[in-house]
Amino acid sequence: MNRERGRYSRHSRGVIAGLAWLATSQAGAQEAVVELPPILVTAQKVTESEQQVPAAMTVVGSDELALRGIHDFSELSQYTPGFWVNAESPNNPVFTIRGLNANSPDSFAEARVSVYQDGVSISKLPGSFLELYDLERVEVVKGPQPTLFGRDSLIGGVNIVQRKADRSAFDAYLRGGVGNFDAREAEGAINLPLSERYAVRLAGRSSRRNGYVDNAIGPDLAGRDVDALRLSLSANPIDALTADLIFNLQHDDTTGTAYKSGTFLPTDPRTGEIVGDIRPWSTAAIRAPDDFQGGRGLGLDRRIGDATALLHYELSAQLSLDSISAFRKFDAEEVYDIDGMSLNFLTAMNDAVGEQTSQELRLNFDADRLRGFVGGNYFHETGHQRIPLQFDERLSVATVTGMIGREPGVPAPESAFDNDVFVGALLQGVSAALSGGQLALSSEQAQAIAGNLSPRYVEQGTNSTRMSSYDLFGDVTYELTERWDLTAGLRYTWEQKRSGFASSTVGGRNLFSTLRYAAGLAAQGQADEAQRIVDLLAGPDARSLPDSELPNLGTSFQPTVGNGDTVYSTRHYDGWSGRLAARYELDELGSVYATYGRGRRPPVLVAASPTTPYGAPRFTPVPAETVNSYELGFKTLALKQTLRYDAAVYWYDYHNFQTVEQQGTIFVTTNAGKAQSYGLEQQLEWLATADLSLTAAYAYNHARFDGGIYDGNHFKLAPDHSYSLTASWRLPLLQGDLLVCPSYSWHSKIYFDDNNDEAALQQGFLRPDNQQDEVQKAYGIANLRLFWSRATSAYRLEAFVSNLTDERYLVDAGNTGDGLGYPTFVAGPPRMGGIAVRYEFGAGSAGTSR
Repeated sequence: MNRERGRYSRHSRGVIAGLAWLATSQAGAQEAVVELPPILVTAQKVTESEQQVPAAMTVVGSDELALRGIHDFSELSQYTPGFWVNAESPNNPVFTIRGLNANSPDSFAEARVSVYQDGVSISKLPGSFLELYDLERVEVVKGPQPTLFGRDSLIGGVNIVQRKADRSAFDAYLRGGVGNFDAREAEGAINLPLSERYAVRLAGRSSRRNGYVDNAIGPDLAGRDVDALRLSLSANPIDALTADLIFNLQHDDTTGTAYKSGTFLPTDPRTGEIVGDIRPWSTAAIRAPDDFQGGRGLGLDRRIGDATALLHYELSAQLSLDSISAFRKFDAEEVYDIDGMSLNFLTAMNDAVGEQTSQELRLNFDADRLRGFVGGNYFHETGHQRIPLQFDERLSVATVTGMIGREPGVPAPESAFDNDVFVGALLQGVSAALSGGQLALSSEQAQAIAGNLSPRYVEQGTNSTRMSSYDLFGDVTYELTERWDLTAGLRYTWEQKRSGFASSTVGGRNLFSTLRYAAGLAAQGQADEAQRIVDLLAGPDARSLPDSELPNLGTSFQPTVGNGDTVYSTRHYDGWSGRLAARYELDELGSVYATYGRGRRPPVLVAASPTTPYGAPRFTPVPAETVNSYELGFKTLALKQTLRYDAAVYWYDYHNFQTVEQQGTIFVTTNAGKAQSYGLEQQLEWLATADLSLTAAYAYNHARFDGGIYDGNHFKLAPDHSYSLTASWRLPLLQGDLLVCPSYSWHSKIYFDDNNDEAALQQGFLRPDNQQDEVQKAYGIANLRLFWSRATSAYRLEAFVSNLTDERYLVDAGNTGDGLGYPTFVAGPPRMGGIAVRYEFGAGSAGTSR
């Protein structure tokens, strides 16, 4: 079989091949091409036609990225069936393939969807959401792909192929644009051949935009401020050896995530004046306290750096050896207003740091009928996640009693909680209710305790991980006949995991938690001990008394030994995963395939806070999640190679399904038992004429839990139906060409949590959530991009608008505030537009697949 070699885009090569706006410095227009060329990919570790891969794939090349204005994964997912990326913040993205996702930011968490960058895993959430620029292509492969994408590709993988330095010719491009919300962006690259055997390429991107959610008491929310830089070196010191060295840096400094309370109207915290309405996309009123973590305001400060060495050595005409060496580091601090209201009830930071080192060796072979690879991989990572929480203890009292508002839905001004008489009365009610009437506070005691409550009580928890894994893998394809291929792959993984946990109260115990503890003692008949604790809480030294007098109680975190010592636990695991596939060529342009895959999400050693002060942290092994996957697919080129159509049906059976449950303000990974999903995906590309191309994609995914407390529930962020439509139409205009590129994407209803916001599953929170409103109904997004240029010009003018109809929709709901009884809602981007100009020079074009 002919495995063609070269570089092509998934959707756009046929669209663009005859378009003058993509012409390089060559004079005159290119001759129109009226057939779709093959799509070449490297998902199976060899360059081959996408038609030959027995798996459902979507491949988006550099041309398509430019046509659709795609610069991040959430934009990419609009046009990829069965793929969804939800990113309320670059620090906390959720990658979903066929209904499966994982969004735990814990250092010990494992991915379900592998994200790879030139063969290197970047799947850890705080470091996986990258700027997409100066790329060759992005490949999205669905279904378990353990031999292709590694140990954590339970349900699929995303492979970013960066553009490397090119030794053949000089080329460069510059692009700059402006838009509404004071948007500014610049991007460029320069490729310099140093000789016939050496070259260097430098590329970068910078993007700024004001926040699209107004904030009455601080900087606007959901802003953007990112810089990314890439240096690539290419070497061919001897004919048999090629090497690419790639260095990446990215810095994000964004304004705060637009968490907005769905319970309380935004108000001026000083006066209580209402400054907006309850809708998520209208004016918010949130901020961080001035003294939180040294004065850190809301928003993300994230730095990512990596270095990768790719070596390819041709041992013979049939054998080659590949080495992938990589080091990666991320450091991300993000501050959140968890409750989403103007009063500073609860503020948090996610301070995550991680380092990853990996080495892979792979031997590829390609004989007459047998091809494939065998290899091994070493992966080591360390990381920690520190979560400081700052409470206003007085507002904790008001939350439990439902008295934060001066009237329903309107928070009282800050000054209301400086009133010890008011807060004391609330304490009397709480102690009586929690003790069953067995603990009655006098007015003097209640007001004294109220005066001791802190508006800035702090506690923190830190989880950490150290993990080393060793993998052996192989994947072989045998050509039974000229039409039949059989593929088998297997991966064995051995891993050692050490999880650690530390927690502490900062500046003393939580007094309100201590009062609740006393009320519980009174309810159990220990009235004398409860009264002793009350007397101490009313004294002047209540927060600093020794632990022998009063327990050092926290709220979300109970302190570990020494009020912050780290305790560790270590486990060893091993397991296997693999795939079997049969593929039949109907003719030169069509094929069918059937696959079985066994995917494995590695076990998790969950570390959590002690249940009592200075108790042992809880280390809970969550077994490996596994899936048996079955898929049938069909791929073809028809109508004289002007129509490309792919379709796949699948069924998945999950065991030990890992989900994230909210326990108060903390999220914990647990085993939800069994789950199933099945579905259908279709992709179509039609080159109607040399000047008009149409694409369409549709996905149906029925993903449900099968047993347990979530029995029958939808997977979160998993629409049953989604589709997209795009077009590219070239028209002559002003002695040049105008390329019109409209697109539309639509998704059916989604839930934002596996509990589907059911009231019965949310009664253990600080305040029960009895309203099912954390859901996004079906919606669609229309975009439009226009490009104009002349065949003999190096300039290209662009105009663009996203969310053309200004659709109002949510990108997240519930969040940590849900555990307080105050779910928050995050609005999606409104209509945005702008203009840009691009200039290309040199023998090549950075926007053209070659």
